[in-house]
Amino acid sequence: MTKNYIKEVKAHRSKVRHQENIGLVVGTDADNLTVSARADGLDAALAGAGFPRRQSEEKICLIIPKWNIETWLVHLNGFEVDEDLDDYKNDRSIKDIDYVTIADEFIERYRNWKQGNPAETTPPSMILAFDELKRFGL
Repeated sequence: MTKNYIKEVKAHRSKVRHQENIGLVVGTDADNLTVSARADGLDAALAGAGFPRRQSEEKICLIIPKWNIETWLVHLNGFEVDEDLDDYKNDRSIKDIDYVTIADEFIERYRNWKQGNPAETTPPSMILAFDELKRFGL
């Protein structure tokens, strides 16, 4: 993941010089780390490769579900999740989900968060992703 991240950030930064309105969305899992630790690891990889760390004004958005994306899928499918305790990788509740409905639910959660009304059950890693989306002015 970190090699691809470095490559994509480098490409993004070179394009931004010529096209101001582009952004980079990076999706990865936190696995057994915290979301912050995963993000810090990506920054450290950039620095280790001789590149500047991600800057606050850069349109590089990190989407990092705790454990894996299935955590969010289970939640957006109507179930409460506990990011601290459970890994939902093999959860049967998402076997036949409708991804359009899931995407709509994510957007609705984001809109509610933006209006200051986040659902109490929204996983903390999703709230952090919503905050990341501000980098795009959304």
